[in-house]
Amino acid sequence: MSRGHRIVMVLVAMLASSVVVSAGHDARSSVEPWAFRPREAPTPWFQMPLGLKAQGSADRGPNRETLDAWDQYVATIEARMAQDDVASGPFLAIDAPALAGARQNVLDGSMVVAPIEVRAENGREIEIPDALVHHWRGDVLIPGATVSDVVSSLETSIPPASPDDVIASRVIDRGPGWIKVGLRLRRQKVLTVVYATEHLVTFHTIAPGRARSVSIATRIVEIEQAGTPREHEAAPDDDHGFLWRWRVYWRFEQTPAGVVAECESVSLSRSVPAMLRLVAAPFIDAAARESMEKALQAMRAAFGLRPLARVLR
Repeated sequence: MSRGHRIVMVLVAMLASSVVVSAGHDARSSVEPWAFRPREAPTPWFQMPLGLKAQGSADRGPNRETLDAWDQYVATIEARMAQDDVASGPFLAIDAPALAGARQNVLDGSMVVAPIEVRAENGREIEIPDALVHHWRGDVLIPGATVSDVVSSLETSIPPASPDDVIASRVIDRGPGWIKVGLRLRRQKVLTVVYATEHLVTFHTIAPGRARSVSIATRIVEIEQAGTPREHEAAPDDDHGFLWRWRVYWRFEQTPAGVVAECESVSLSRSVPAMLRLVAAPFIDAAARESMEKALQAMRAAFGLRPLARVLR
């Protein structure tokens, strides 16, 4: 195998890595230290494409132009969500006219997962130089659940997720309607990638039977040689820029059948060289889709009363 092919294989392996995790805390302790132990019920709170190894902390890595464009992208998302909170129209994205039939598919027991494209008010694409945006949304029905029970549990306990993905978690601080958590994440595909992350999660009741949460990664650090005596945080100039920014938005709406949970995840990573983009793109998309599906499945498994029917793509 040529050196060029080896480089492509490594990049594709990295880009295909993804993990779904949650932020919550163990009700047995209000603030606990790192606990490096297997977890039977890690949390499905965040979705993260580990396609690209994390760049130092969330405050380092991309240049100013990249960050300004990212801020515009996020502001556009959150402006749309703020309008949805107060408008008389649909609260969930799957109720948009362009997605006719999506709600019924979810109520019938299927997951609906799709990539998202955000445009500025003038309809033009928001270009983010020297970076990739990974933006996905998914919906699932949590049969027999109530919004108040789901949100209350997420604020005070740890819903299940893959124990292979979450090595440890801790509560850093918390208060009414918010919690800050630290997670240690691992993803294994061809390569093993480990991160230490911190997240601020806020919860909001919009109306009776409607609630939402916002998760912002405030610190993202790649761990080199994890699990060995030489374990250390990667220096800002020694990681791969695979995760620069990361936000996750959940919405919960009550229905007679249970709670429809909608997850929207957006993250920022270093760009892929143009010559590799066509090769890597299908792997990136597949990993991001798989990550979203795991998040929805974990949320449903934590609170639902019936098995999932199927996944619609």
